[in-house]
Amino acid sequence: MKFGDLLLKIKNGLIKGGNAALDLLFPENFKCIFCGVDIPDLDNQPYCKDCAKKDIFNNGKTCRICDNPIVGDGEICDICKTHKYSFQKAFCPFKYNDSVRSAILKFKDDNAKYLAKPFAKAIATRIGQNSVTIDVIVPVPSHPKTIKRRGYNQAQVLAEELGKILNVPVDPIVQKTVYTKQQKGLNYQQRQQNLGKTFVCNDKKAVAGKNILIVDDVLTTCATVNTIARMLQKEANNIYVATIARRDILDSKSYKKS
Repeated sequence: MKFGDLLLKIKNGLIKGGNAALDLLFPENFKCIFCGVDIPDLDNQPYCKDCAKKDIFNNGKTCRICDNPIVGDGEICDICKTHKYSFQKAFCPFKYNDSVRSAILKFKDDNAKYLAKPFAKAIATRIGQNSVTIDVIVPVPSHPKTIKRRGYNQAQVLAEELGKILNVPVDPIVQKTVYTKQQKGLNYQQRQQNLGKTFVCNDKKAVAGKNILIVDDVLTTCATVNTIARMLQKEANNIYVATIARRDILDSKSYKKS
């Protein structure tokens, strides 16, 4: 019997016995990050066997630029054929479906910062499947008002965990100086207009000649990460993007003016 399975067996025995020390011995985050059931090994596989069978992984054929799921023989999605981005490639290990979405919202709004580590490991694995070198990690910033409400910037927390795994420094050189309305429900053009001149870079020399990885939680139209990439592209060598999940863009309508 594996050590993790033994621990789970012990925990189940303590539950039946009503042991008061249970929460101290087995913290709540020793559970599947998606459905919350007990699992034997959070570090090596942070999700249960049932969730592993669900359609949560972005492992099918994806666009080699934006990592959006695609069908057919091409390597680039229809959107990337018509929209030139300022980054070379995106890495998104999960699909933004029901269970993944719930976990990300918990990470962002429920102080579940422990989820950053398993999410970062999944991102690191996806990056490792590609021959890319990362020199600096730049988290997508949140406005101070958002940080005050939430208590932290989830992209920064995620970036710091990813930096530990990849042994790459994290440099929050980009700041958000203008408070904008939520991007949810906006198409690409509207998101670009909403962002406007909201970001500033405090030290562009920090990315000069380096390979940059911009980190955020979810990738939808790429408007946010591309705004930051465009700001850094003159100084940087290559720019990559990494998020926990990729929200599937079914067609190019999301990129047209409404």
